[in-house]
Amino acid sequence: MIKVTDLNNTYTSNEGNVKVLEHLFLTCEKNQFVSIIGPSGCGKSTFFKILSGIITDYTGSYKIDGQVIYMHQNDNLMPWRSIYDNIILPYEIRKEKPNHEKIKKLVEEFELDGFMDMYPHQLSGGMRKRVSLLRAYLTNREVMLLDEPFGSLDALTRKNMYSWLLKIWYKHQKTVLFITHDIEEAIYLSDIIYVMGKRPATIVDKIKIDFKRPRNTDMLIGQEYLIYKKRLLDSLAK
Repeated sequence: MIKVTDLNNTYTSNEGNVKVLEHLFLTCEKNQFVSIIGPSGCGKSTFFKILSGIITDYTGSYKIDGQVIYMHQNDNLMPWRSIYDNIILPYEIRKEKPNHEKIKKLVEEFELDGFMDMYPHQLSGGMRKRVSLLRAYLTNREVMLLDEPFGSLDALTRKNMYSWLLKIWYKHQKTVLFITHDIEEAIYLSDIIYVMGKRPATIVDKIKIDFKRPRNTDMLIGQEYLIYKKRLLDSLAK
């Protein structure tokens, strides 16, 4: 579904040329959940901006079989619009009439029933994230780029969101690339984890996560989890 070959990116600052990405290779198969973890500022978001077409100055190549939706760290909900009016934005952009039957079904699946007339400031952080993800699903894109979607949430809410997101992902079978700084999050959610090194970022490790699906949080206290965690910590220290 996604194939990245020898991707490089450099930007020009007052101090000269700064390499951000260097010789980056990555693959993601259809319907896989692939996470990218690495130090702050190493170039993870720059990588997503290239894949989504925001940044066009790069060398190397990438191929994506399908259309992409890029969900930023912030939920980017419009505060002056109701939750329903935020959700139907993809239809407005496409100049289509909202599919009310589809929306109603997804609202129930995303556990947002009864909140459509509210406004973003009236919802919790976790609920706003669900609204943002529902809006992303309604774009009908095959590939989702999720840039630290749970980064602003407290630890308990994050854990609840792990299980919820996997349930939604498993049912709708999207291909997901997921940026995170959280090792536990990466292990719990992913089929594959790519570790980026310090800038200029390249891939320093690729780890296949063999936990069976569906998953539950009991896996986070077992020996196998600790082995994965140690390997990730060692790779991040490189």
